[in-house]
Amino acid sequence: MRNFVVVLCCFMFLSCQYQSIQAASVRKAEIFKEHGLLTEAKKELIDVLFSDASADEKAQAYYILGGIAFNEKRMSTALNTWNELLEKYPNSSQATFVKGKYSVN
Repeated sequence: MRNFVVVLCCFMFLSCQYQSIQAASVRKAEIFKEHGLLTEAKKELIDVLFSDASADEKAQAYYILGGIAFNEKRMSTALNTWNELLEKYPNSSQATFVKGKYSVN
């Protein structure tokens, strides 16, 4: 029984470590973007949106996704993404910036 508990504890510890390594991150997406890896950046940002990330991280992810779409000349997607930011995180600094700069919503 004691061996089972030790093995179970080790498994739980390792799975927590693996999850933290694999967690989606805005910073990782920014690095992808800086290196021209826009597909990977977009995927990482979408992963942030569907993760247990903080509201600030999710607002940042919406903001960056909208910016990428804007730079790719996909205006409809950019505006839709920023409108979603405004709906879900209206009090975020990113929403304030978008409202002031792009007259969205």
